[in-house]
Amino acid sequence: MYGGKNAYYDENGPLDMTVVVGHTPTIYINRNPAFVPVVTREAIFLATGSFIPKGHITCMDIRSGKIWQSR
Repeated sequence: MYGGKNAYYDENGPLDMTVVVGHTPTIYINRNPAFVPVVTREAIFLATGSFIPKGHITCMDIRSGKIWQSR
């Protein structure tokens, strides 16, 4: 479960992993109207509002960290 801006936790404390998240547009996470992915140590948020005017479709190569986005 996402613990806000800090980390993902289980009953033993923080998990040593990065979680990839979609569905919730990043404009609702970081309040940035530019529809950019949000990448932290604990999570990668890739939902960049493809259904919203001026939103984008975003994908990422998890191994390299390279991100592509529609225009």
